[in-house]
Amino acid sequence: MEFTEIEYYLQYCDKLTVNDQALIIRANSELVLNALRRCWKSVIEIAQKQKRDTAFIYLGDAERPYYKIYDWFLQMEENQSQSQEINPELPAPTGLDLIAPYLKNADEIRVLEFMKEKISEGLIVIITSQIDNRCRFTSKSLKPERAFWTPEQFVNYDYLKSWDIDQIGRPSQEYERMRALLDRDSFIPGYEYSLRRPKPDLALCRYRTDYYHVADGWGGEPIRIGVSHPDDWQLLQPAVN
Repeated sequence: MEFTEIEYYLQYCDKLTVNDQALIIRANSELVLNALRRCWKSVIEIAQKQKRDTAFIYLGDAERPYYKIYDWFLQMEENQSQSQEINPELPAPTGLDLIAPYLKNADEIRVLEFMKEKISEGLIVIITSQIDNRCRFTSKSLKPERAFWTPEQFVNYDYLKSWDIDQIGRPSQEYERMRALLDRDSFIPGYEYSLRRPKPDLALCRYRTDYYHVADGWGGEPIRIGVSHPDDWQLLQPAVN
């Protein structure tokens, strides 16, 4: 008897269940957990057959889902492909990139593991307070040609100054939308936005970042973690003379 890939890995999961929100899948190992992530389209198809638009994938009997998969990821992937055709200089994330670890209730150890993983992949990791919008950490993979400052200079920087792209004393609508989406979903894949680089440069740049909301995994402080590829940026307006 031949199995599809998703059928093969579902053999190593507990019986599928549903609740009011989502399809629930409990994998018996990290191997199966990550295999289901690769089969995310098939997973969401199963959820849709159960009249659910979300799938939660757990590792064993864990109380918190490791992955959350939403049906809107399908449309997101299609939109990113179209964006890539328009602007091939920015690499478009694949659907697989949209399936990220669910970090809202992660503890500090889990946050540090996640940071280490992303930094080892050569990605930029920036941690910002959700309370005062000040930078708590910037990885060394952030280069001055992208951000003007060095990573060390960004520590304690108030990012609202950069979100104030029109320099009128308040952040842009893209900032407000980012905060609203994080409050709702706790994860935003491939979010595109503009920032002003710090003074005295003040160049206007376009960036793309995966944002993760962590409720209290940084010394009890709510934070957002921004993860991006070093090349995911464009200069829109040069530095102010």
